[in-house]
Amino acid sequence: MIELNERLLDGENVDLLIVGGGITGAGIALDAASRGLKTILVEKGDFASGTSSTSSKLIHGGIRYLKNRDFKLVFEALRERGLLLRLAPGLVKPLPFLIPVYDGGFRHIKKLVQWFFNPEKTTMMELIKAPLALRMSVALYDLFAGKRKIRKHQILSRKDVLSIEPMLSPSGLKGGAIYWDAFGLDFRLTLNVVKKAREYGANCLNYAEVLEFLMENGKVVGARIRDRLNDKTYRIFARKVVIAAGPWVDEVRAKAGIKQRMLRPTKGSHIVVPRDRLKINNAVVMEAMDGRLTFAIPWDDLVIVGTTEIEYYDSPDEVRITKDEVDYLLEVANRYFPSAELGYRDIITTYSGVRPLIDERGLSATDVSREHRVVEGPEGIITIAGGKLTTYRVMAKDVVDRITEKECLTHSIQLKEQCTDFPVDIDEDIREYMVQVYSKDEIERIAELIEENPHLKERILPDHPHIWAEVNFAIEQEFAVRLSDVIIRRLGLYFKESNGEVAKQIAEHMGKLLGWDSQHIDAEVEDYLSEVKKNMGWKKEVAGE
Repeated sequence: MIELNERLLDGENVDLLIVGGGITGAGIALDAASRGLKTILVEKGDFASGTSSTSSKLIHGGIRYLKNRDFKLVFEALRERGLLLRLAPGLVKPLPFLIPVYDGGFRHIKKLVQWFFNPEKTTMMELIKAPLALRMSVALYDLFAGKRKIRKHQILSRKDVLSIEPMLSPSGLKGGAIYWDAFGLDFRLTLNVVKKAREYGANCLNYAEVLEFLMENGKVVGARIRDRLNDKTYRIFARKVVIAAGPWVDEVRAKAGIKQRMLRPTKGSHIVVPRDRLKINNAVVMEAMDGRLTFAIPWDDLVIVGTTEIEYYDSPDEVRITKDEVDYLLEVANRYFPSAELGYRDIITTYSGVRPLIDERGLSATDVSREHRVVEGPEGIITIAGGKLTTYRVMAKDVVDRITEKECLTHSIQLKEQCTDFPVDIDEDIREYMVQVYSKDEIERIAELIEENPHLKERILPDHPHIWAEVNFAIEQEFAVRLSDVIIRRLGLYFKESNGEVAKQIAEHMGKLLGWDSQHIDAEVEDYLSEVKKNMGWKKEVAGE
């Protein structure tokens, strides 16, 4: 049985206490620890249990930000995309994007002219229907990528577009373009950053919640923290406290007596359908009925369709997709791929997250910049909000630069060591999956587990490459302590099979490792299925319940 030891020391003094275990907090922990700062990170749930596991899973410059002339952000994000392709190979991998252009032509030149004077009045898809604007956009995108460009863009004829994506609607199709970005497994990337931060000495704890901040003479000097795994409380004193809590930023700041809100949160929702129902070869850029850019993104044998953007001020803990959002995403997918005839029955799973956008008055939610903001104060606290998955490393550097003058090292810290082989005889699809997701040393440990117990190389589900040894490894090496940790944020099985049939088997397997009795196993299954039920609650709306 794997023991869960005492994780904190009451009264401990550190240089930096980070609140929030998403990609931003994890990035700050790695940056700070690698510069020699004594660092503790606490996350009230599991690592990446918020926005960092519910993104569109893209590592990208953001071609649509060109419309808003957000050139600095695009340049910065493309540079970081290039770095992540090198630092996390397999977890981040190149992905071609097809922009099909419908009803375009020179009459859309007026939209290009309008954009020069008032970019907020033009959507990106309206803009690129002008042939000159399409060419300018993809060329500029490549130019900003510089030497880290993945491959050069291509301008395509109507015939070319249909040969590349035969399922696309031919009606009104004029042509298109291919440009390159990257796919990134957000929850695994966050986990790898956490693990690397721990290698550099940071103490990163999931299921550890800030109850209150500790004050001395009006200055924040630490926090009282409850370890939710043993229900004990600890006082941690810190030279600086960083709030990197994503959409919970305003809630955490309120515990320090800060009333001013920083965020204008928006909800982004996705549906996941089988790739054999939506047979695409590239990510496809689509225009939703409100003009918003929407994507169909291939992920192994799945396709993610998303995302929506709706202002959201309820608790991020309760976020879920609605039937209206499901209908919105099905409409755009079926308009571009009418022969797919996608319906509710084709949806494997759905998920939603909350973007912690900075509150910028006067702009629509879509036009709010994805730039981050760092705020210092009250004394002892630094808050960071905004930003995007791709630029997490820059965000972290911006915070840690305010605490120490030591040089940032994260641009050269390898997050995943590339491995091309698996040392145990195993099915080819499992081998391919393993070398994409795990580093060389991790694969060696998983192979050891299989050698100790050959049954661990058996598949958890017959149609997917996940094996039982991964569950052992997730508990032993990846801080998984709950059933949902394993199914959602270690293996990602939730995105592939949301019916919960395998949940009991995995819970029983975990129970043997963690010493759970039958009641605890049943409670874990019930908690996981409750989360699934919440995320799939739109089905009740369809049924009229």
